[in-house]
Amino acid sequence: FNACALPNTEPYTRMTTRQYQNLTMGELSPLIAATLKGLEVGEVSDAVALNDAFIVLGLCQKTEKTANLPSTGEIKNRIGNQRLEILANRYLRDLRNAAFIDIRQ
Repeated sequence: FNACALPNTEPYTRMTTRQYQNLTMGELSPLIAATLKGLEVGEVSDAVALNDAFIVLGLCQKTEKTANLPSTGEIKNRIGNQRLEILANRYLRDLRNAAFIDIRQ
């Protein structure tokens, strides 16, 4: 989210503008995240009480990010391959332990 926050830090005297760019929902307080979640790009929120001030938030840009998660089939294949590799290594270890070498001269 790119959000423009307008906090009223000193009651009735001064209003300042701060711009926060490229924030994720996890970086925001739950109250601000809930306020921004309901906004569309270009909309401004109602005044929100935060500590001893009121803030008005405007949503400048919204980007949806998708995670590059593997599909269920890929996960099953990975787990199956790992199990198969473990079994193969166990079998080779058992073969080495059971090997009998007869040296004739």
